[in-house]
Amino acid sequence: MLRLRSDGLTWEAALTEIHSAYGHYAWIHTVNNAAAVAAALLWSEGDYTSAVGKVVMSGWDTDSNGATVGSVAGILAGTAALPATLIEPLHDRTRSALFGFDNSVISDLATRTVRFARSS
Repeated sequence: MLRLRSDGLTWEAALTEIHSAYGHYAWIHTVNNAAAVAAALLWSEGDYTSAVGKVVMSGWDTDSNGATVGSVAGILAGTAALPATLIEPLHDRTRSALFGFDNSVISDLATRTVRFARSS
């Protein structure tokens, strides 16, 4: 992916290369999905919605790849760069089937995650 990016390929051309090289793998295989994730991050120019959109448009394991790219792009962009249209409807709450975590406060979970990362 780094070579394709440094060669100046467009996103569309890079995606064609990815599908040509890795299209024979199953839709849930690691290699093709990792290439799609890396490409979406490299060609998104730091734009969160562009990164998620690109990886979903690439096909294969779109929900997992969207979540992966969304997580990484969100960290790279920072919370201030996340679109309000994606944040405000959540009202700082999440829904979860994990016992004890339904209706958790997202900002509390983020603070807890940062605290854990710093202590490790």
